[in-house]
Amino acid sequence: MAKIHVIWKSYHKPEIIERGYWDQGLLEDIFKQFDVEHHTDFDWIGKKDGAVVIINGRTHVDDIDQINEDIAKLKWVVFIDTGDEEAVFPWRKVKHPMMKVWIMMPRMTEHNDAHFKLPNGYRPTTHEELKNIGYQEKPLDWFFVGQVNHERREQCVQELDYFVKSGENQNGTLVKTKEFGKESIPYHEYLKIMAQTKIVCCPSGIESADNFRLYEALEAGCLPVADAFSANFKTPGFWQYIFGDDVPFPIVSYWDKFHDLLPELLKDYPANANRCFAWWQLKKREIKYRLLDDVKELSK
Repeated sequence: MAKIHVIWKSYHKPEIIERGYWDQGLLEDIFKQFDVEHHTDFDWIGKKDGAVVIINGRTHVDDIDQINEDIAKLKWVVFIDTGDEEAVFPWRKVKHPMMKVWIMMPRMTEHNDAHFKLPNGYRPTTHEELKNIGYQEKPLDWFFVGQVNHERREQCVQELDYFVKSGENQNGTLVKTKEFGKESIPYHEYLKIMAQTKIVCCPSGIESADNFRLYEALEAGCLPVADAFSANFKTPGFWQYIFGDDVPFPIVSYWDKFHDLLPELLKDYPANANRCFAWWQLKKREIKYRLLDDVKELSK
C-alpha cells in the first residue's frame, strides 16, 4: 500500500486550528497504523495524488467554494467532516467526481446518504494518559464528572445525587463542572478515577447522544451507560444508526431508571464490561479497514 496523504485544513488560521481537536483522537490513532504523510495545505499535490481531507465542519460552513476549488486539485478524496455536532455544515455541496464522505457524529435524517458514519471518539491525549495511568483496580461502582447544562444531564445528575444524599450507593464519584473542558480535576486525574470505576454514566450532549465520555469509558475498560437521545434531538435509535444492531452497552431513555438498572449491571460485571471492550476493539479495526478500503477503491 502506498503512502496515504492526509490534509488537515483550516481556512481561518490562526483563529481556527486545523488539527488537534478533542474529537480527532480516534482518527489520529487510526492514521498511526498506516504509512501516512500529514499536511495542512494543498501546495504539495502532484498530478496523480489523492488524499484524506479533514475539515472542522462547524467552522467552515461558508467555505464550500474554496473547499471545492482545492479538492479539485486531487485525483480522489476521502472527505471527513468533524466537529459538527449541530449538523450545520452543508456537506452535500462538497463536490468531487472521485470522493467518499465520512461524517463524524452523524445526525439521523441529515446524514443517511453519507458513505460512512464516524463516532465521536476521544481526545488525542487519551491513549497516552491511560498508558501512563496503567492498570487500576475498580473499587468504584459508578462515575460522572461533567457539565450539567441541559435537561438530560440534569436528569442523570439528579439520580446520582439521590445515591449520594440517601446513602444508598455512595460508592461512586459525582463532580459537577460549570464549563466545557474545565473539569474541576485535571484530565489525568479524571481518567484515573474513571479507570478505577466499573460503570460510567454517559448522558448526551446538547445536540447529539454521542459524547467523549463514552469512548473514554470504553478505552478505560469500563461499562458505559449511554443516553438514548440528546436534549435537542429526541429521535431514539442513534447508537444503532452508527454501529448497527450489535451495540453491547446499556442505553437509557429515562435516567430515573438508573436506580433500578445499576444493581443489575453490577451483578453482570465484569462480563458486561469485557464484552464492550472486545466489541470496541473490533469496531476500531472495522473503521481502520473501512478507511483503507475506501482509499484503495478510489486510488485504484
